[in-house]
Amino acid sequence: MKINSNELKYFNKLSIILFTNNERIDFIFRALDSYNKEYGIYNLKIIISDSGSFKGYEELNSLIIKKKYNLNIKLIHYSSPDNSKTLKRDAYGVVLYPYVERFKEAIKLINTRYIVLAPDDDFYLPGYFLRAISFLEINKDYGSVYGHMLKFRLASFIPYGKIMKIFISPDNNPPNPWLEDYKLLDRLDNLSKHPWSWFSWYAVQRTDLFRITLKEAANNKIDGYLFEKFVSFCHAVLFKAKKIDFIYFARQEVSNNFEREPFSYKRNILQLDNFKNGCLLFLIKNSKLKYRKAKIIVNKAIKKDFFEYKKNDKKEFLRYIRKNFIIFKVFQKFLFRNKKNLNLNNKLVYLNNINKAKDQIDYLKKILEK
Repeated sequence: MKINSNELKYFNKLSIILFTNNERIDFIFRALDSYNKEYGIYNLKIIISDSGSFKGYEELNSLIIKKKYNLNIKLIHYSSPDNSKTLKRDAYGVVLYPYVERFKEAIKLINTRYIVLAPDDDFYLPGYFLRAISFLEINKDYGSVYGHMLKFRLASFIPYGKIMKIFISPDNNPPNPWLEDYKLLDRLDNLSKHPWSWFSWYAVQRTDLFRITLKEAANNKIDGYLFEKFVSFCHAVLFKAKKIDFIYFARQEVSNNFEREPFSYKRNILQLDNFKNGCLLFLIKNSKLKYRKAKIIVNKAIKKDFFEYKKNDKKEFLRYIRKNFIIFKVFQKFLFRNKKNLNLNNKLVYLNNINKAKDQIDYLKKILEK
């Protein structure tokens, strides 16, 4: 395959930070195989940030070398005991390692203009990276480029298998334009209207913008799940964000929603206060707003998310029963079995509703349904 010199110029400006754990080795190689197939010709730069055991890290490194990918891969190991009480989380946002410290290690190896923070169990669709970089090269007032998100589910949470369900996520697809207002106050006002924790986190973004955010998060002790939200808040303060009419990202859902608890408000009050205070200080630093006005704007922007956390806590007792009683486990298996059959029966409905995604669906099937 002949290399397009113009495309090569763009890909030389991009680095992927693949954050993972070496216990998820099948997911890691599924991701690397996909990157190699699509971007090996450009020798795409990938930093793999591994938080698993050191023995597993050495084994992973050996296997990557044997694979002989046409990728510029750097594997780094990060594991640290969690000594800070502020980082303790519930089942949704457990911090086995500090996100911020981990990315600080990875970013030291980055010398490209753009980065992507990539999970090991999700996919970026062909054509997205090139479209995003070419847009950002011309439009200096934008900090990131994203698009529509697909969600898919296999029979169980494994790397390969038959797709049981696939759909465009309504929660993760706010209207366009959304964060393209010239004034930062208008952008922040829009944050209060739609889900927003994800839009810059998984997108192609400017490396310098992420460095700034990373430093502020460390200063304010913001980490884990809330660090994702903080990235999006800081980006909205400093830059516009472009949503292209393109399916850029595919997220694999867990096969059983009982496996993951929602983020708790009452068990994370200190972290949420750190997050709120960090957003406030960042806004004041990067605007002409006084403290009182800035506080009103921040509270409005994050109100909906905080309300959802509090709603989760009202279901705390039911989650306790779910975890500790055998009868609920039996009910859980019965419910999941019937939900799985329902998804199979409605499969065509999901696909018919997203005919515009046919090429992307075919791409995922080729990778997943081996």
